[in-house]
Amino acid sequence: MYGSTYFLGYRVGNITLYLFLALFAIYLVAGARILSKSGQSGWKIIIPIYGTYCLYKAADSEGLFYATIITNFLSSLAIRFFTRRQMNDLFIDSTRNNSTNTIILVISGIVLLLIHWIYSVQLAESFGKGKGFAFGLFVLFPVFAMILGFGSAEYAGGAKGLKDLPSSTGTWKCSFCDNTNPVSRGTCSQCGKPR
Repeated sequence: MYGSTYFLGYRVGNITLYLFLALFAIYLVAGARILSKSGQSGWKIIIPIYGTYCLYKAADSEGLFYATIITNFLSSLAIRFFTRRQMNDLFIDSTRNNSTNTIILVISGIVLLLIHWIYSVQLAESFGKGKGFAFGLFVLFPVFAMILGFGSAEYAGGAKGLKDLPSSTGTWKCSFCDNTNPVSRGTCSQCGKPR
């Protein structure tokens, strides 16, 4: 009934492929807009790993980006080690191999979900949003990233920068155009440069 095709070596239905490509396009557009609001160049999102790093940087979450990479690397090494070790045994016990790999995948999945939750909270806080919006980012990142990018939310600085502010009252002067901005705003309202 439905056609299928191969994508990255896997056979997928055409509907699944189109849905994936649409979500990826939304991610790129929303990511470019978020980067622009945070004072970075929006085109950086198209560079595969660096674009994601820039999104983490917008929320002052570079450490979480590195934690994600390390978790993925260590889990793939562990799975490769246990699979190779089982294949080298004279008596291959595929049940033990599969259960070890499953445990590794579950643990790394939990760690990655925790990292994604913390990142979602920090990104939401960077735009002055609360935990409810962070939950939306956690569950439906492309949709809520579009809301951040194209909505009325203004970039107020990374999560760490917001915690360092004594209060949300007061003003600051832009070093580029001498425009006076409220402290709650992380970019200049006139020229768009970050504080």
